[in-house]
Amino acid sequence: MKKKHVLVWGLAPLVLGLVLAGLEEVALAKVPKAAIVLKASAAFPGATGKATFKVGLLGPELVVEVAVPVALGGATLNVSLGGVPVGTMTINPLLAGRLDLVSPTLGTTHAGKAVQVTTADWTLVLSGTF
Repeated sequence: MKKKHVLVWGLAPLVLGLVLAGLEEVALAKVPKAAIVLKASAAFPGATGKATFKVGLLGPELVVEVAVPVALGGATLNVSLGGVPVGTMTINPLLAGRLDLVSPTLGTTHAGKAVQVTTADWTLVLSGTF
């Protein structure tokens, strides 16, 4: 009898994970993941980037990934969504940076919102609109 209980309790986390994953897909079926390519500014023509927005179980998630020219190596860049600063990223030695933010303050709608990546003095590096 004890072996059966151990087997059932051992499978419980797996079953719960599968159920939650299924519920997330059903609950979020109407909220698609959006992705945009960010356009370089005239000040940093070699910069490239992309941004994605989705709503998951933990809330709205914004991911911004960039690759920048040598001039921005080691810099801390500001990221804003819809004109509101939402975070920063530091450029690594490979001249890349990433912001992965999950926060209810992002809201659940992204359509029409602009993403801007700027330097510490607010010079535009990259931008795009969902």
